[in-house]
Amino acid sequence: MNFLRGIASQTTSIFTTGNKAAAEVSAKGTEAGRSISKTPEGNAETAAKKLDQAKQKQPLRQDKEVKSTKMEVHAQSPNVKNTDKKTDSRAKAFFKKLINAFRSKSRSSQDVQTTHVETPSSSSGSPKDATVHFGNLVNQGKTDEAASFLLQIDQNAALKLLKGAGADVGKALARQVTHSENKEVAMALSKKMLEEEINSCTAAPTLFRNISTGAGFISEIQAQLIPTGNKQDIQNIAQLASLEVSYLEPPKENEVTPTITSENQTAILKSTEEAVKILEKASKSIPKDLQEINQTIYEAVKAKFGETDAGKQIVGGNFLLRFANPLIVANPNTTPTQRKNAMVIAKGLQNLANEVKFGNKEAHFNFINGFLANPATAASREQILNNLLGR
Repeated sequence: MNFLRGIASQTTSIFTTGNKAAAEVSAKGTEAGRSISKTPEGNAETAAKKLDQAKQKQPLRQDKEVKSTKMEVHAQSPNVKNTDKKTDSRAKAFFKKLINAFRSKSRSSQDVQTTHVETPSSSSGSPKDATVHFGNLVNQGKTDEAASFLLQIDQNAALKLLKGAGADVGKALARQVTHSENKEVAMALSKKMLEEEINSCTAAPTLFRNISTGAGFISEIQAQLIPTGNKQDIQNIAQLASLEVSYLEPPKENEVTPTITSENQTAILKSTEEAVKILEKASKSIPKDLQEINQTIYEAVKAKFGETDAGKQIVGGNFLLRFANPLIVANPNTTPTQRKNAMVIAKGLQNLANEVKFGNKEAHFNFINGFLANPATAASREQILNNLLGR
């Protein structure tokens, strides 16, 4: 600062000296003019010449004075150039440190964005960074955080990560639909994920049969959205088959296929019929979000395989096989015998969903075929499907 003040002071001195010189020229010119006005007419010519000579001499004198002043300034500050160089060097060093500090802070900020799921700008990371981060979360068992991360990145990138991610990630995505603040984003991503899984399938009967992302999603979204009261009613189906004797007769020597007693057959058929009624009632309370997802599945299957029945089978199978049957056979409040009976009921519901009859491989269940072919049973099945689709 002292250096700059010195330069300013010296510059002011130069302009002050120049102004004084100009003032002297002006004064002398004025004096010469006065002398002309006082000079007799005969000497006017001589006076004019003197005035011209005075004007020619004064600029030279002014230049000399300004030049002399500049020399004085340099004489007073012989290290001005050296000081300029030192100042430039210090300024460059300062700005270099400032730029390096800014770059370091920027890199640190990017690291935070790719590390924390809650960072809204995670989508700015590269696809490679997103893949690594997502993979690390899944490997650590943090599937809910992984699903939340998917909602913060580009949808196409998220779909690539979901492909082959597995049932646990699918379940976590379903929980994002029901619990996340980004419900709309989660719903849109889920629909696209289901559509892509359907489009990649080669045969409708194998759809959602493996432990795929879509299969996990469907199981969890139904568990999350279907009202608790309906779950309890379905779970109690197992207690309908309350016989305290095994439906399986003791196997005879060399007998491969066991048989079911006539008494138990009647009881199981009655319990299965009652189970269908309970499921039909429960399907009337399906939330709109689940109906929307079922409609997406139905339309995608129809577009892929060109069959309306295939779409209904998939939607019905998802409800009966992935939601109802697990509740029925896993009721903790049943006896071992009831659980065995419940498994037969579940088998009947499975074939009802798939619209198939029991064959030679399961001949001991053939007594249920009559119930499956009954028009009243078919009408109940159709009503359940319409309720699932919101029709």
